Amino acid sequence: MPRRAPQPDTGWVLEGYLEGNPNLVITPIQAFPFRVGRKARGGLRLPSSGVSQAHAELDHDGERLWVRDLNSTNGTYVNRKRVAGQAPVKDGDVLHFATTEFVLRLMRDDTDGEHTVHRTMDDLPQRMSGHELFTRLLSDRLVKVHFQPIVDLRDGRRVIGWEALGRGAMEDLPESPVELLDRAALVGRAQDVSELMRARAVEQAPAFGPRPTLFLNCHPSELGSDRLVESMAELRALQPEALLVLEIHEKAVGDVQLLRALTGALAVLGIRTAFDDFGAGQARLLELVDATPAYVKFDKAWTRGMEDVSSRQHRMLHTLVQMVGDFGIAPVCEGVETADQEAACLDLGFHFAQGFLFGRPASAPAPRPT
Repeated sequence: MPRRAPQPDTGWVLEGYLEGNPNLVITPIQAFPFRVGRKARGGLRLPSSGVSQAHAELDHDGERLWVRDLNSTNGTYVNRKRVAGQAPVKDGDVLHFATTEFVLRLMRDDTDGEHTVHRTMDDLPQRMSGHELFTRLLSDRLVKVHFQPIVDLRDGRRVIGWEALGRGAMEDLPESPVELLDRAALVGRAQDVSELMRARAVEQAPAFGPRPTLFLNCHPSELGSDRLVESMAELRALQPEALLVLEIHEKAVGDVQLLRALTGALAVLGIRTAFDDFGAGQARLLELVDATPAYVKFDKAWTRGMEDVSSRQHRMLHTLVQMVGDFGIAPVCEGVETADQEAACLDLGFHFAQGFLFGRPASAPAPRPT
């Protein structure tokens, strides 16, 4: 007969480091469900901007202990794997709530009846190795950038700009930008890596000739940070002639008023904004366009099946594209791979498009002679 997991009153705890506190903190889990979040009541409050107000919860079903993500913005992880819904956890598992790391412990009784808890830095080996890896990546600037063209469909596919797509370039870390930034977020360095990718992209702007347009990405954790505008101002000073566009993912937008302020601050610097992957999450078009970006990039999920003019998707997409245009915003279709899709884009009213049909992401061309 399998041994049942201990019940809550036998002493589950979370061990970790709170933001701004160098000492190991041990938090008893006194009752289930146990909430974790920036404003968690009766649970663990984490004073970190990357942590959602109600981020996750731990619960016990009488057999096993589970961690459940509560639709947090920056994710819950068990041993570096992101939780989709819920996942079982056990003694010794490493849990991340956004960038904050904990070890789940069960305080067991020794033979003398006293509880023994190990409180050494060795309990958090992933935290230390992760910090060291990303410190090296940042100090040695070990990222590379590929560029994918964005074309004007109404002008013979003339290239009007390039999206800069960062990649890892360090042996012990992922090359994939999604995986790399997820790993960086676990040790609180996602903003730094994202900023480095933008800087590396803008440094290569002269390779595209005078006054190139570069579309740059940002990490969701950067929104609301004064550092984002500061870093963009530094890039503007680095390449005053380049036309810069900051892409903001639709799903990262939690505060439209904040987004409006960001758009205004960037406009003062001569930097435009684009809402990226529109339609990948909850479509809040009327709310988002109130911040008046220069572009709305429709997610490639819209591309599939849009050639069928009789489909509901085609009709809906036509309405959305027209609405965006009525606001004076340029619609961009992502993920275009076939000539039929290109024809559908023109029929739907798209001005610009991006996808393998027009060019795959590649390194910047050799610098042009001066």
